[in-house]
Amino acid sequence: MEKIKVAVIYGGASNEHEVSQGSAKTIIENLNKEKYEILEVYINKEGKWLNKEGEPTILSPNPQEGFINFSENSIAKIIKVDVLFPVLLGKYGEDGTIQGLFEMSRIPYVGCGVLASAISMEKVYSNDILKLLGINGPKYLSYRTGDNINSDFIIKELGLPLFVKPVRSGSSVGISRVKTKEELQNALTLAFEHDSRVIIEESITGRELKCAVLGDGKNNTIASFPGETIVGEAEFNDYDTKYNNPNTKKEIPANVSKEVTEEIRKLSVKIFKALDCTGLARVDFFLNEKGEILFNEINTFPAFTGVSIYPSLMKHMDYSMEALLDELIKISLKTVR
Repeated sequence: MEKIKVAVIYGGASNEHEVSQGSAKTIIENLNKEKYEILEVYINKEGKWLNKEGEPTILSPNPQEGFINFSENSIAKIIKVDVLFPVLLGKYGEDGTIQGLFEMSRIPYVGCGVLASAISMEKVYSNDILKLLGINGPKYLSYRTGDNINSDFIIKELGLPLFVKPVRSGSSVGISRVKTKEELQNALTLAFEHDSRVIIEESITGRELKCAVLGDGKNNTIASFPGETIVGEAEFNDYDTKYNNPNTKKEIPANVSKEVTEEIRKLSVKIFKALDCTGLARVDFFLNEKGEILFNEINTFPAFTGVSIYPSLMKHMDYSMEALLDELIKISLKTVR
């Protein structure tokens, strides 16, 4: 049987470059080499596309042309592939931009499409859309670069502590937990370094639960049992806690009631479909002290590193890493964009 040629694209010019590299390593190691021929495409931090040999390569927007490699003597070589597997997190990878190029190439690709990627990455718009469906999250305010920001008004509306986040960022990069009025300006400065728009949220006292979703966004869509990341002494689940803290632990499934479990699974699929997602996503929730479930955010390409919770949640659903990757590729080949 002829192997399926898969282009694994990773790296990227975002602040999650290293997470992308670690995720790609896991994926490449676990793709079945008897089924797939793997083409590695690395995007460096400056946004240059390179093949495994370090030569420049580009994905042609001409339908079905594939990748064009350029050697030292400037001879171009076209390499056709069957499916694109973007292992790109954050800006230029998870926000719909590169998905637009994929659409132009007419090559099937793993993951959410342009619209779902763009909306899900944008924390304000995704919250606004889900509110219309009766799915609420923490109270929030949003500001753009150049806006007149009144600290007293923010604290009056949201209280302290509160969270300041770039609107389009992942892996908790650029996020601050603010406990005093004096800390607010530094938090805003940091968030604006990562995006031209920030969201400021009330702090929810309670637990953060995560649910993995896998499917075509139609009838063949499943949600995992929710899991929980135990962060120990950390104030919140920041970048270092996620990837570097040996004391961080995952509890899968989370120790919550059957009713909470089923409601989170139901909501996760509802959110996945409402935002037009395809392939995979991780949906995060808060469970507050009153027992209320609040939407936190959705990640349309969650990390696949050795410590990442999405593949761990799916493993509990009897999907080995190899089986999970098989299913994602199978969905992409059947999806009509």
